[in-house]
Amino acid sequence: MQEDQTNKPLDFVLIGYGYIADRHRAAIEKIGGRIVCVYDIDKSKREKIDSEIPFFDDFNEMTRSKEFEKADFAVILTPNDIHFSIAQTLLRMQKNVILEKPPVLKSEEIEILRRLADNFDKKIYVVLQLRESEKLMELKKQLAGSCNHKVDLTLNMNRGAFYTEGWKGDDKRSGGIFFNIGIHYFDLLIYFFGTPIDFVVESLQTMKAKGWMTFQNADVKWSIDLTVAQD
Repeated sequence: MQEDQTNKPLDFVLIGYGYIADRHRAAIEKIGGRIVCVYDIDKSKREKIDSEIPFFDDFNEMTRSKEFEKADFAVILTPNDIHFSIAQTLLRMQKNVILEKPPVLKSEEIEILRRLADNFDKKIYVVLQLRESEKLMELKKQLAGSCNHKVDLTLNMNRGAFYTEGWKGDDKRSGGIFFNIGIHYFDLLIYFFGTPIDFVVESLQTMKAKGWMTFQNADVKWSIDLTVAQD
């Protein structure tokens, strides 16, 4: 007699266990899912994970494990520059993939992943959590009934030493402030107003950028500045 899979909890493998991993773990537990194994190149991350969850610091060993074999989803929480290569591998191994933002750093890479997912009948999901905010969903409804919006998006902040000294401060690895900071808010604008007609970058530095976006019913002036002094 075969086991009834209808109510089987979803099984997840976490690829990378950095600062954002605990939020994913909480979200998985909230829906009744199970983390069946964790991979990270840093062996010290073992201490942050429950002892009953298998931990691997060798990617190939992880993918050969029985825990990985039964996983329904692979959650990619690595530095941005290796999202693409890992996602390709996991799709070919018949896993649905959840990608932290940004999913990739080049537009052609997402098209390659899309085709792979179609070929293997798998799904790719991108974490864009602001779209799940009840207040922002209500704001979207309010904006839908009006037009010709003028928006000034100004982001002034200081992310501290962890940002500049870690991989996020390396533009080649992170994609720079567009992908680390701007993506949250640019996606929110797309969520509100639809596909942009134009996106212009007036100036771009490692810690500062500004420009404008045009939508069918909105004009947006935006700026990002990560050099603001901390209190």
